[in-house]
Amino acid sequence: MQVGDLVKYKKCSTHGVITRVWEIPKPNFSGRSIEYSTELMLEVLWSDGKVSDTLSRRVVAVCK
Repeated sequence: MQVGDLVKYKKCSTHGVITRVWEIPKPNFSGRSIEYSTELMLEVLWSDGKVSDTLSRRVVAVCK
């Protein structure tokens, strides 16, 4: 997903446009060590005019 994509929130079907994309570290606990992967975060301008940060796994792309 990238800036400008139209997305839909999975739970309530609200539509929005991605305005910013960045990655956050996500710890993976495996045994005695901690490994880090990254997870995609999105800033979305929703159709009601609100802006929020959400995890990419909570939305689905409608139009790229």
